[in-house]
Amino acid sequence: MRLLKWSPDFDINSESPICPAWISLPNLRIHFYNHTVLQAIGSIFGRPLQVDQATANRSRPSVARILVEMDITKECPKEIWLGSEINGYTQKVEIEIFPIFCSHCKLHGHDTSNCFILNPSLKNKTQNNGNRENGFTGSNYTWNNNRLWQRLDRILFNQHWISNWPLTVVEHLFRSLLDHCPLLISIKNNDTNIKGTSFFRFQNLWLQHSDFFQLVSSNWNNCIAPDTSVKGMIRFWLKIKRLNQSLNWWNKHHVKNIFANIKELEERVCYLENLLSSDPLVTKQLNDTKEKLIKFQDMEETFWRQKASAKHLNERDRNTKYFHALVNKKKSLNFINKVKDENGN
Repeated sequence: MRLLKWSPDFDINSESPICPAWISLPNLRIHFYNHTVLQAIGSIFGRPLQVDQATANRSRPSVARILVEMDITKECPKEIWLGSEINGYTQKVEIEIFPIFCSHCKLHGHDTSNCFILNPSLKNKTQNNGNRENGFTGSNYTWNNNRLWQRLDRILFNQHWISNWPLTVVEHLFRSLLDHCPLLISIKNNDTNIKGTSFFRFQNLWLQHSDFFQLVSSNWNNCIAPDTSVKGMIRFWLKIKRLNQSLNWWNKHHVKNIFANIKELEERVCYLENLLSSDPLVTKQLNDTKEKLIKFQDMEETFWRQKASAKHLNERDRNTKYFHALVNKKKSLNFINKVKDENGN
């Protein structure tokens, strides 16, 4: 529940700009530490309510603090003149935690420069700066003022965070007596050692390997052992099963890890380029290595394109970083954080 100051023009659809704020007077001269004088100084800004205990006891001469009920839509002076015209001086004034108020919406919490009504483009700002949400669990709303329920609090992640911790979960906790609910970030372990049942999956990058079609043709045309008399769908199923096993073995021992191959070829190209200045005979070897590197880079692009399921891009649009981001997004969206039974547990 929130309590608002009543006035004759009180409107339940708008919040009052009059609210208490602490005013600090740094290095205020000691003879001004008087209750009447402090009340007079506070009346410059609004209606003085009280001074803090240290100011009343003069136990903190470095700064005096006054609580003033003021209209935060009006501009407050940063300096005031204290004393007579001859013996006076300029006193610095600081307002602690100045409340933010939107004069258009008549609501606290934001100003006109951050108002979604006056600046609709701010809603899409988070999409333009590369940051995005990663989903959440819990209540759909994070703030309320007893008449409005909105999701004002959000946690955004950049691409570097998503790449390193794709299984990050944001949970909206119970707000208790607060108007905003706390947000809890949980970083789940991406434990690659925990694997389920391994299923055969055709890799599109195999089509770019020179030995692929020969392997499939020779394996498919071989006899079915031990019974060569099987026909129909049983024969087809046995051939598919044998081909799956052959492709898995071939992928593990011949194609191997394309990322390790790329790294190895990049180091090899770097070495040959440095060697070229002293030995021109390595030119052919360098060109052959570069061709292999380009081939494996094409296979890497195909690999990430398949994992990201990005079908809306044209062929030859190389951007493996983009595909990798899509894969991490799919991983975070498909991750099961909690399971709830029919009893709500």
